[in-house]
Amino acid sequence: MNWSERKTHGKTALSLTTNPISWFSTSNSRSVAYGVIVVILFVRLLFITSPSELFIANMNRLILGEAAPPGVVSVDVAPLTDLPPQISLLLDLRRQRVSWLSKYMPQSYQPSQTVFSRIKDTAPWMTSQQFFGRGASTVVETAGPKFEARGLLNPLLLVEPVFFEPSGQGAAQEAGVAIPSATDPFQPELSSMTFDPARNQLRYTFLLSSFMDATSLSDESGIFGPVAFSISLYNARDLGFDTWTFDEQASQGVTAPRAGEYRIIDHLRVRTDLCPTATGCNHRSLLPPQQIGFSVSAAPAEAVFKLTKKSKEGAPEIFMSCLVSFL
Repeated sequence: MNWSERKTHGKTALSLTTNPISWFSTSNSRSVAYGVIVVILFVRLLFITSPSELFIANMNRLILGEAAPPGVVSVDVAPLTDLPPQISLLLDLRRQRVSWLSKYMPQSYQPSQTVFSRIKDTAPWMTSQQFFGRGASTVVETAGPKFEARGLLNPLLLVEPVFFEPSGQGAAQEAGVAIPSATDPFQPELSSMTFDPARNQLRYTFLLSSFMDATSLSDESGIFGPVAFSISLYNARDLGFDTWTFDEQASQGVTAPRAGEYRIIDHLRVRTDLCPTATGCNHRSLLPPQQIGFSVSAAPAEAVFKLTKKSKEGAPEIFMSCLVSFL
């Protein structure tokens, strides 16, 4: 088709004339364009497809604030345990642990592609002993509690602190500090977790003092030096939050490596840098620098984190305050 000019009562008007060859060419171009669009959509689908699981875009959300049911919920804390080797079974277990949250979510929970699509059935889950390197550096035993069990089986643990010995084991040895044995606890116990959706608040309580006593890292009076910890946020990302900040003014006895608002990029994947097996181990991704280097030097203490989900325009849609208490 093309347009031609014609005179009507002294005025110029446009008229449409039909040209079969031109029409065929335009129609063919449209077909090509549609084909390109289909290819783009297909490629996009490939990026959200896992070998063992088809994931959808993350639509998980929590109902918070005025729209949320009133009342404070005491959340059952899942113990550290083994994890099923098949990813499909693990994700089913994850869905079971989230099922009680159905009345606090606008639609049913589905494990998000951004967090879970990089783990594999062929890779074992890293044990806590492998991660912390206690005992031989080539520990290949894959039985026993897994390092990620606490995060994976407690989906509302949106901010998970991960503790390390003061200044690392080498420096501790030089200073004459006793190094924890393989029978010592690997992390402070998560003793309680409460959820107050109407107030946009989660509170976690960790037994830090008893952990320090058990690992012989405190003196006879129960006082210990600065202890470093990092934070893992893949549960927050899985439930729809995309940025986090540390609220220094509201926190007590905890220092942060740097201030600012940061995007949450945590996910799970296969890693070979800490795993002695040839296939690598399923584990969490490397943490960015802003999530490493928090410090607490006495208990009780409390760290306050703010999580947000932002709209496409960048305005906060929902937020959550996570209060991490150390006793």
